[in-house]
Formats: sequence, C-alpha cells, structure tokens
Amino acid sequence: MIKNKTFYITYFATKHKAFITRKAKWTDDCKTWLSKNNKPCMTYYDLDADAYRTAVGNLRVKYE
Repeated sequence: MIKNKTFYITYFATKHKAFITRKAKWTDDCKTWLSKNNKPCMTYYDLDADAYRTAVGNLRVKYE
C-alpha cells in the first residue's frame, strides 16, 4: 500500500449484506492481518466517514 495516497476499497460488508465501495487512505495506523478464522482483514481510513474501518474477507483496491 502507498502511504497517504487515496484509493477505493471494495468488499462484501456483512453488516450491509452487500458489496460496498469506500474512498480511503492508508496511514500509519492502518494494517493488514489474519482473523482468528484465518480470514484476511485490513484496517483503512475511511475518508467519507472520517474514521477507521476494517474490511474482512476478499477485497479489491483501486488507486485514483
């Protein structure tokens, strides 16, 4: 990931039961890891919500 560069992240949100796309930025507090169930996770900074969010499962990143 490129620090401080804006990108769009798309993933299936269990909460919404749909695929969602968010405008995001990678900061020092962002990270990737595996959950207890071995699912890929990524914490990113959501620019629209002005807060950190976590995507779980397969995701797609597209830079502007």
